[in-house]
Amino acid sequence: MVEWKEVESGGFWHPEEGDELIGTLVNTRDSKYGEMYDIDKGDDHIVTVSSWAILKKKMAKVTIGTKVKIVFKGVIPTVNGVAKDFDVFVEA
Repeated sequence: MVEWKEVESGGFWHPEEGDELIGTLVNTRDSKYGEMYDIDKGDDHIVTVSSWAILKKKMAKVTIGTKVKIVFKGVIPTVNGVAKDFDVFVEA
């Protein structure tokens, strides 16, 4: 008999400046709010990350199944107002 363990949603990631999220990219999806990334933190919780322009460009290079670290660097000024700035790292 197979035993099953429920995977719970970790909700949305709402980072403060300097926060890091480390886990495996398990899904990308479009929503009415733009692209979303589902990150499995490895503790049976999947966290959804909303995409901002800077993050979207960097995450475009990350494939499903890749371990990733996303660092929120803060808000930066742009020509149209402000944007959220992120660094993205993949496991070497």
